[in-house]
Amino acid sequence: TTWPGPFRPGRTFFCDAQLSGVVGDHQDRVTVAAKGNGSVSATNDFWAKSPRPVIDLTLAKTVTATQPVTAGSEVVFTLTPRNLGPGAAVAGWTVTDLPPSGLTATSIAGPGYTCTLSTLTCTAAAGLGAGEFGPALTVKATVDVGATGTLRNLAYIGPGPGEVTETKPLVIPTPGTDTTTTSTNNDAHADVTIVAPTPTTTTPATTSTTPATSTPATSSNPPSPSSTGPGRPNPLPDIGSASSTVLWWGAAGVVVGLSLIALARLRRH
Repeated sequence: TTWPGPFRPGRTFFCDAQLSGVVGDHQDRVTVAAKGNGSVSATNDFWAKSPRPVIDLTLAKTVTATQPVTAGSEVVFTLTPRNLGPGAAVAGWTVTDLPPSGLTATSIAGPGYTCTLSTLTCTAAAGLGAGEFGPALTVKATVDVGATGTLRNLAYIGPGPGEVTETKPLVIPTPGTDTTTTSTNNDAHADVTIVAPTPTTTTPATTSTTPATSTPATSSNPPSPSSTGPGRPNPLPDIGSASSTVLWWGAAGVVVGLSLIALARLRRH
């Protein structure tokens, strides 16, 4: 910048500059050049060190499931990071999931991260500007057999290497922590309610059996009332050769039917 002067001995002037795209601690250098017949002392080189603006990393966590769930069910969690600023976060910030006993994580992933399933930690490849949201992360978990009640799944976001102190520094949550009451906003939780599966009952099939009954056989041609004895029919009349059914009453009163071809006796007249 140019100041028209005059710049008398012992006087001071100030020059403000607005910098952009600066990350981390930095130093600014200023030199002064005099014109005319004035001179500048040997202390012409001026340096100023400016601290890097602080950051404020936050994390939100939600669960996607129709609750309550049962053992063996899959539960999906979504983690959404954000930097409230006013400074930009350097690359390398991390998000870590902390599932409780009763939940077994099966995967963790998100675009722009390098994730490790064994530690359930994802490291961001890029920085996070002031006010920006980072890419969402997805965590999938399975409810263990025998798990019941309400399980609290925790998570937290941490600064990258060499980062400045945050506005609300990270405090790693312990199991069961209610993250809405902690001093930091780097943590978050989501609850899952688990119930025992409803037992299935089987009603045995019933079979109704009706005892069989027998109906005595009947004939449209009852034996002649002039039978000569029990169980014996009357002698057949001399009517030639014919096919008929002979019925008679047995000693026990049971009707017995026999199909016979009766050969009638031919009488001579």
